[in-house]
Amino acid sequence: MSHSSELRTLYTPRNPEGKPTAYRVSHPNILFIMSDQHRFDWLDCRGMEDLHTPHLDRLAEEGVIFSQATCNSPLCAPSRAALATGLRPPRCHVLDNSYSLSPDAWTIYRHLRRYGYRTALFGKLDLHKPQFYNGVRGDLPIVYQLGFTDPLEAEGKQHGAQRIFVEGADGSREHLLIGPYQRHLQDKGLLESFCADYAQRYRQHAHYAAPSVLPCEDFEDAWIGEKACHYLREVNDDSPWFAFVSFVGPHNPWDAPEEYLQHYEDVSMPNPMMDPGADRAAWVQQKQEEMIRGTDEVTAQEMRRNYSGMVTLIDDYVGEMVDILETRDLLNDTIIVYTSDHGEMLGDLGLVHKSVQYEPALRVPLILSGWGVPSLGASDALVELFDVTPTLLDLVDLPVPSGLDACSFVPLLQGETDVHRQYQIAQLPFTTCIRDEAFKAIINPNDRPELYDLRNDPWETENVYDQHEGRYRELMQRLHEHVTGGRNLNA
Repeated sequence: MSHSSELRTLYTPRNPEGKPTAYRVSHPNILFIMSDQHRFDWLDCRGMEDLHTPHLDRLAEEGVIFSQATCNSPLCAPSRAALATGLRPPRCHVLDNSYSLSPDAWTIYRHLRRYGYRTALFGKLDLHKPQFYNGVRGDLPIVYQLGFTDPLEAEGKQHGAQRIFVEGADGSREHLLIGPYQRHLQDKGLLESFCADYAQRYRQHAHYAAPSVLPCEDFEDAWIGEKACHYLREVNDDSPWFAFVSFVGPHNPWDAPEEYLQHYEDVSMPNPMMDPGADRAAWVQQKQEEMIRGTDEVTAQEMRRNYSGMVTLIDDYVGEMVDILETRDLLNDTIIVYTSDHGEMLGDLGLVHKSVQYEPALRVPLILSGWGVPSLGASDALVELFDVTPTLLDLVDLPVPSGLDACSFVPLLQGETDVHRQYQIAQLPFTTCIRDEAFKAIINPNDRPELYDLRNDPWETENVYDQHEGRYRELMQRLHEHVTGGRNLNA
């Protein structure tokens, strides 16, 4: 099929005369909402009853939430690159945050654009992270090359407070704005106080939490949400669209806007799960020692309250976006995805942030709702984040490239099976894990192996490697077959 005939499949005339000005879109739109560092269980519908997430809960109720979904790497850039390409981090050559995705790489964004979709971006992309510059309008040429027709790429959560100064020939120093969010703050006279606040936070311990110094409307996720909502109100319906709304929260620093923090002022958050002294790898124990300093129950509570406030702000914008689609009569013609690039330890096992293979950092919320998605409620099927990529292409009836590591879970949605993968894999340069329904093996080269019985010990408090060494070896063999043997371990 030629490229032009492929494009014509997206449109059908409204009237028998086939007038060129009267077309309707025959493919669904896609609203893809991603947050940064949102752990799988931090939703009301996942058991956090004091958390205010009614709009995400509604999407989960009307569609499906994958309760066992895992990211492909518990780190921003490799996870997002795997999602974009449908390839595991080593195969798309993005191993950690020091790598950029090749601008020539196949991405789902380029693929959708090729088949006639408008492809919009609002917020964090992280596919050329080491460049450290997003352009003051968020529309650098590389973002078009990666597949976006309507980009507004913004700085990441911590990135937005970074300062770059250019020294002139006369010795003067000029501040270089590195992205559109910094330009917004400068225009509002807020950039200096914001950067000073973050500089002060960096000098604190990892659990330090305090409300944002910014007005709520200037908090970055509110700014991203408003830009996305404006687009959804105005986007033409003469072609299908894909809108990637990529919030920067609830990533640390823990700085919810004051009005959102007030939601949780009197709420007692569940305390972090303490590590009873599991036999972990030495590098993990060192990380625990560094992160536990300066931490007590009060600081943990404040960290979790701020985290919750940031989640609720995102939830409010999810609700506003859904309302806009309803108002425009587009809701039934739109697939909605909500997920995150990885999770957050939030003090569990004496750890914060990510870059470890434990469940709070590894598992992510994954919700699909809308066009073509039945109301299934919760699914315990083993899916990986990048499986969303071929799934969306299947749902909108576009070809899925051969050679992807990701696998469409449309058969799950259609009720043809209740099993998707036998194993889930997540990779970092220094550690890899493989997980099935019962056990998780964590491979730490030149360090202590770890094995956890997820059914009997879901918080991974006891390393049972010595009791089940054979089970560990079996999982290692499955990992070897998949990663180095080229064998597909999908069900």
